[in-house]
Amino acid sequence: MAHPTSGLTRGHLTRRGLLTASAAALLAAGCDGSGRRAADRVITGGPVYTLDRRRPWAQAVAISGDRIQAVGDRASLEPLIGPGTELVDAAGGLVLPGFHDVHCHPIEGRSGGGCLLDYDADAAQLVRQVRGCTHGGPPGWVVGAGFDVTRLTEGPRPPYELLDDAVPDRPALMFDSNGHAAWLNTRALDVLGIGPGTPEVTGGVTLRDAAGRPTGLLLDNAMLVHSTRLAELLPQDEYPLLLQSQDALAAAGITSVADARVFWRDPHDQLTLWRRAEREGRLKARTTLGLWAHPELPDDEQLAELRRLYRREPAGPLSVAEVKICVDGITSNLTAALLDPYLVGTPVPGDRGLNYFDAARTARYVTELERDGFSVHLHAIGDRGVREALDAIEHARRRNGDLGARHRITHIEYPDPADLERFARLGVVADFQTSAPGIDDPEYRRGDEPVLGAERAARLQPIRALMEGGATVTLSSDFDVGDLSPLANIATSLRIGPHAVPGLERAICAYTLDAAYALRQERLTGSIEAGKLADLVVLDRDILDRPVEELAEATVRRTILGGRDVYVAP
Repeated sequence: MAHPTSGLTRGHLTRRGLLTASAAALLAAGCDGSGRRAADRVITGGPVYTLDRRRPWAQAVAISGDRIQAVGDRASLEPLIGPGTELVDAAGGLVLPGFHDVHCHPIEGRSGGGCLLDYDADAAQLVRQVRGCTHGGPPGWVVGAGFDVTRLTEGPRPPYELLDDAVPDRPALMFDSNGHAAWLNTRALDVLGIGPGTPEVTGGVTLRDAAGRPTGLLLDNAMLVHSTRLAELLPQDEYPLLLQSQDALAAAGITSVADARVFWRDPHDQLTLWRRAEREGRLKARTTLGLWAHPELPDDEQLAELRRLYRREPAGPLSVAEVKICVDGITSNLTAALLDPYLVGTPVPGDRGLNYFDAARTARYVTELERDGFSVHLHAIGDRGVREALDAIEHARRRNGDLGARHRITHIEYPDPADLERFARLGVVADFQTSAPGIDDPEYRRGDEPVLGAERAARLQPIRALMEGGATVTLSSDFDVGDLSPLANIATSLRIGPHAVPGLERAICAYTLDAAYALRQERLTGSIEAGKLADLVVLDRDILDRPVEELAEATVRRTILGGRDVYVAP
């Protein structure tokens, strides 16, 4: 996809250009310059960065119903201002298309239980934190989240004993900060039936001692499968969490979002919650659901059920149009899939990481799902994981031709440089998160050197290379692993050394028009053009006319979805 921002500068903002652009927009809307229908709302008082190559800058936006009626300068839009038109003053703030977050966990980001742990805490500190929790989780259990799994594998005592010290009398389960591990005490292991004879879960690891006894740490899909039993043992109403997420999305200026892991099977059925929110008119962002592909389910059964659930409505509030597949794990678990072994021993035979779905299954799923209309959202972190994801998409392309799916690979932390050109060639969207705390710190970016070596670790997130190679690149949050704020994440994307995004305009595009392309709604959202949906955000300042160092201080003043306010700053 050509990048709409290349060549878009304030030099294009001339009065003649604005008048010409405005006239074209009005004609496109069926207006002839007289007797035009008055707009419902007109936004003025601040620069408008449209992300439209033909007219990148404007000074006013007219809205009629849920659509953008016209874009231009104040004078050219004056005839659209009638007695009932609401004038919205941007007060010098920049008007942008609404942000699109293509990798977010809106419900999970608000379900950490009653015990929030410090990521930087060591084992002893974690025990004290759990012991001091208010225990506001499910009845009879202590549930929490936030720890770093590597802190529990460094000492001589098994993790379950440490958690027993904190909670000796009740089951306790703590999720790690990345959503890829769980820490259980003895009582939780017993209640969930996890013992020496428990078979291993496809795509997961139960850490065990030399005698085969579980140590209390579950990695990757073992964490998901076993912890999902909590939903059966202790049903939790997640609907209030979904509603809270809508307020957070709106306050962040996000008008389109992709839930990157939607559980759709009893007893943990989140799809029903999303449908309820749509039915009740409670959604504050256009939402694309990524149905979770369960590695442990039989393929024929699962593919048939996913096919039944498909529903794509780009202009509507809710689409069920993506499937999320995890190809591999993560490097902190030593489970990201690598071409060459880790430099340290790992819990997976061969020391090359694991697959939730192996290469053949991934290829089958992508091939069949795109025939059903789905785009596939693939988690891949290691170089082998990224290659297998690309191989699956290339296999589907050979079998099906180009069906218009917008497959994307997310994370792409340590790809083989030889595979980078395949993103543009295959039309694969490359999705990155610069949202983790400290990710712009050089020490953070060298953090995997002990397990990968300096050469592989230096590949971390090759955003610039992919952009310069012509790939469509998006930025997203992976909330709550990272910060939800697009403004904060855009700022960080410019500060990650040689792999940084090459310019603020490109970073904005990665969160707006290119992200709309990833969600297959670029004809409706992602830029400010007459006829498109009126999904807009008004900032408190013009971030394109200020030093980049001030970007993180910018805030959202107003978020507009389909022409109506869903957030106004107090």
